[in-house]
Amino acid sequence: MSNPYSTNKLLYHPSHLHALHQGKFSSPLHVQLIPTNVCNQRCLFCSYRQPGYSSNETFDARQSIPTNKLMEIVDSCETMGVRAIQLTGGGEPTCHPSFLSLCDTILNCGIDLALVTNGSRLTESHLSCLQKAKWVRVSIDAGSAATYTKIRRVEARVYERVRDNIRLLTEPKEHPTVGVGFVVNKDNWKEIIPATKAAWEDGADNIRFSAVFQDQGADYFKDFRKEAEELCKKAEAMSTEDFKVINLFNDRLDDLDQGRPDYNDCWISHLCTYIGADMNVYRCCVYAYNHRGLIGSIQDRSLTELWLDKDIQNLLWQFNSRSCDRCMFNTKNRSIQEAIDSQVTIIENPAPDHVNFI
Repeated sequence: MSNPYSTNKLLYHPSHLHALHQGKFSSPLHVQLIPTNVCNQRCLFCSYRQPGYSSNETFDARQSIPTNKLMEIVDSCETMGVRAIQLTGGGEPTCHPSFLSLCDTILNCGIDLALVTNGSRLTESHLSCLQKAKWVRVSIDAGSAATYTKIRRVEARVYERVRDNIRLLTEPKEHPTVGVGFVVNKDNWKEIIPATKAAWEDGADNIRFSAVFQDQGADYFKDFRKEAEELCKKAEAMSTEDFKVINLFNDRLDDLDQGRPDYNDCWISHLCTYIGADMNVYRCCVYAYNHRGLIGSIQDRSLTELWLDKDIQNLLWQFNSRSCDRCMFNTKNRSIQEAIDSQVTIIENPAPDHVNFI
């Protein structure tokens, strides 16, 4: 089982990398789409709901993209040759009343589909539809019902419901890659090992550990950093042939330690764009719902029209990453820069898992 979060996936898209090398503009490979900011949970560490955090500046928890606009966005993605759409939050994507129709439309266009979800609202219809997705990541962030209840501010029974849904997702022999998300923070770090065991027991294909992004930077972790690092390493040792523990905790800590990027070009924003529930297009999730991350609005024009606008293209090319307070795409941006400088791409068979989700 290959690492679905590998940065090597970028090297399997030589036409896009060559366009960047030549200073030419191309369509995004991967679109992250927030259908709605509405959520049925109230996570303590949600970046969009942290006052003062970069992705909270203009965030409105009531906003959703109208259904006809969602379908127009998918149509634009098909027209531009976008290869993958990831439904994410913002809010909980399944809270959008047209969630199933949106998934069907994406799949019918031949675009790869993925979902980031809290997993608590999945019905039989959802589960059936998601069997056609490339991957589903269920955010649990806990190894017990008590901690899950505390950090997500829901009833304890929801924890078991979510675990049941993971089992149902992975029950068919042929199923999408199902991962569990665990964002390490001060309230849950002691449950890294129990969460790993639970994910394996429930049939998940992987569990991913990362570090919560917040305004305190790496200082947030000073009281438990070493212990959390050791637990993540222990969890890594629990990987098997069929179950992978993906430890990104230190990568995210490195990003927080660094603070401002030490390079100019935000290459990832050319290849993967971010559409908020406010119908604005942003550079990334860190600067979503923020004037600094704003590329433009698609409320009164299509994504295609926005993306092909010369002024928008110039905006993307002129952006300087060094002025960002923090970035979680440092490794990807450096990998792209290295590929551009060397003009080397890797084409091997089989390609990494989910090669179009960069």
